[in-house]
Amino acid sequence: MATEWNKLVQEKFRLGRLSNPAFSLKQAMKAAKKVYKKGAAVSAKVVKPFAKRSKKAKRSKKAKRSRKRQTRRRK
Repeated sequence: MATEWNKLVQEKFRLGRLSNPAFSLKQAMKAAKKVYKKGAAVSAKVVKPFAKRSKKAKRSKKAKRSRKRQTRRRK
């Protein structure tokens, strides 16, 4: 017997795999967590899965500034 949570995660996983073959179950759970409301019908809330961010996009401005300072010191 599949619960609402399981159905939602399976649907997110299926949609994610259509656009990205490397889409993981972990990513599907994270995407489902954003729209899941316990006790409410969630089938209508299945949305496009989030895109995987590149490593460069994850870096903060503070980290970029510190890297610049390090390169200045080396010269």
